Amino acid sequence: MIRATHKTIRDYWGVAGHRNKPAVHNARQNNTFRQVIQSVCQTEGHGGHSAMAKGLTIQDYWRQPVVARSHLPAGRTGDLLEKPSAGAGASPASVAVVRNKPPEAPAANTPSARRQKIDQAVADAAAKYGLPKGLLQSVIQHESGFNPRAVSPAGAQGLMQLMPATAKELGVEDSFDIRQNIDAGSRYLKQMLDQFDGDLRKALAAYNAGPGTVRRYGGIPPYPETRNYVHKVMKSAAERV
Repeated sequence: MIRATHKTIRDYWGVAGHRNKPAVHNARQNNTFRQVIQSVCQTEGHGGHSAMAKGLTIQDYWRQPVVARSHLPAGRTGDLLEKPSAGAGASPASVAVVRNKPPEAPAANTPSARRQKIDQAVADAAAKYGLPKGLLQSVIQHESGFNPRAVSPAGAQGLMQLMPATAKELGVEDSFDIRQNIDAGSRYLKQMLDQFDGDLRKALAAYNAGPGTVRRYGGIPPYPETRNYVHKVMKSAAERV
């Protein structure tokens, strides 16, 4: 709040002990300051010399304040945001708007973090259903190449390539969710092993071609795709032991 006073700038300057010191060091500031003084004097109806001798009050300057101006060269104002002074903490606002830098991707979306999540889900499912981790990893490798978003031409989805009908039967809400897909695929493989008395070759063939097809042929069906699938999964599973 500005209080009413009859003291002039000359009075304040004298109290501060600067009576004999130059009042303004910057030529541009001096010119602006002088223009304000002259304008106020003319507005009040006084002659320039008599008003200057009388002195201006705080109220005179309050009626016509001096507008602050930046003396930075054009195009350099951004430096204030990009280069905070050494030793001083930059404000959160200045850090957030520097060059509109896009936010960094969450760590959970990186390939290494995604693979760690897959490996953990495999370990949990292996312990839950009594299956070797290497076997589950081999199934995932040959079904989807460890791609959680994989979709086959036939419509199988996710890491362990669950068909929509099978996923629904297993209570899966999102076949592209890593944990849900691996848990359901492992449970289905366990069911195939139980149906075929622990015969891994038949169980893998059933996983690929369906249990009805395996029963109809009394073993691995004569499909090149299914036979190659069983051979490759068993071979890579043995290498993971």
